[in-house]
Amino acid sequence: MTQARTLLNTVGNTTGNVFADNYGSASFQATITSSNNTTVSCTITIQCSLDTTNWIDVGTITLSGNPSATDGFYCIGQWVAYRAKTSAVTGSVADITVNIGTA
Repeated sequence: MTQARTLLNTVGNTTGNVFADNYGSASFQATITSSNNTTVSCTITIQCSLDTTNWIDVGTITLSGNPSATDGFYCIGQWVAYRAKTSAVTGSVADITVNIGTA
């Protein structure tokens, strides 16, 4: 892996910024953390695009844990850009972070 960057950092339902990728593959890791040691959960959809206008869902990460949870996946493809979207956020969330690593 040559570089890792934050794709999204939030506490609620949102769509993150576009990450331009000139490589051929990417790893994604998402983490959710509770603000008061209770169960938190969310769904994160990773999207890709060739034109940064029309987006395709390339994978989904479902997180649930007390006080935190993390998961991820690896994607092979020659996409121009990626972004992350959060939904179904529940609990007292202190932080939701999605990182991308490219090689």
